[in-house]
Amino acid sequence: MIAATPQALWLLLPVAGALLLQFRAARKRTAALERFARDGTRPHLVPTRQRGKEGLRGVLRYGALLLCVVALLRPQGGPSGETGSKEGLDILIALDCSRSMLADDLPPNRLAAAKGAIQRLTSSLRGDRIGLLLFAGSSFLSCPLTTDYAAFTEVLNQVDAKSIPRGGTSLAAPLEGALGGFKGIRGNSRVLILVTDGEEHEGDPRPPLQALRAAGIRLVTVAVGSAQGGLIPQGGGYLKDRRGNVVKSSLHAASLRALAEEAGGTMITMNGAESLPRLYEERLSTLPKRSAGSGGGGAFQEWYQLPLAAASILLLLELLVAVRGRR
Repeated sequence: MIAATPQALWLLLPVAGALLLQFRAARKRTAALERFARDGTRPHLVPTRQRGKEGLRGVLRYGALLLCVVALLRPQGGPSGETGSKEGLDILIALDCSRSMLADDLPPNRLAAAKGAIQRLTSSLRGDRIGLLLFAGSSFLSCPLTTDYAAFTEVLNQVDAKSIPRGGTSLAAPLEGALGGFKGIRGNSRVLILVTDGEEHEGDPRPPLQALRAAGIRLVTVAVGSAQGGLIPQGGGYLKDRRGNVVKSSLHAASLRALAEEAGGTMITMNGAESLPRLYEERLSTLPKRSAGSGGGGAFQEWYQLPLAAASILLLLELLVAVRGRR
């Protein structure tokens, strides 16, 4: 089992904070009652049965909140073991969502143009699995390999330049992330498509490149942008450097070509939304396909419905306990 959105774990912090505040409030209320009723009248003011119901309601309430957090984690199991053909490629898209991808040399910007091309690629797939790895200063597997193209597209639509909190650009990060994204999958059906403008600020991509080549993972670098470059919008104007000069971001095609050559792969330049479908039809579709025994063949199953249903039941039980208490 995996969690498709592990960042939802941060929601445990406000839940824990609310629980702590309620616990402190309960202690203060108990202390106040003890000061007010020192002669043994407390059981008559607050019956033991009522205190028990309050505790039960708290357990039900916070149990439901924890289950909601589990649902937001999007637990997934699988692959589901679909009954059709299991032959196809395993395509992992590493999409650059750093600030330079907002440059306007590709309308409306590089990131939007890249997302449109990836969506067109998804509609061309025929039983292949596709996954999405986002990167900037670090990388994150946003969508594991799946044949659920609708779910993949839904994740892709949510991507923006703030999807990765750590700024900058590290081309080593998606290469290292791809090794984890393909973990447990064997054979020559694995393809990493690196979609970026090639701008790099940190990291050494050579070690993960060698690891990719040794593992038999094919690399295709997709150059997004133009040699003339573009401006990066910011706060009603354009991004400027420390000297107050407007920053112009250009395509680093040479570095992307060098990456592809070192990994034994290829580089293409993205020219419109049909660039990736054309790449699939002309180059990728002829590659060896994944066989039934090469490690997983179906879509990952979404299991968020189970904790969400359990949370609903706990909230309903809490409501019933409250109604009976008032009676």
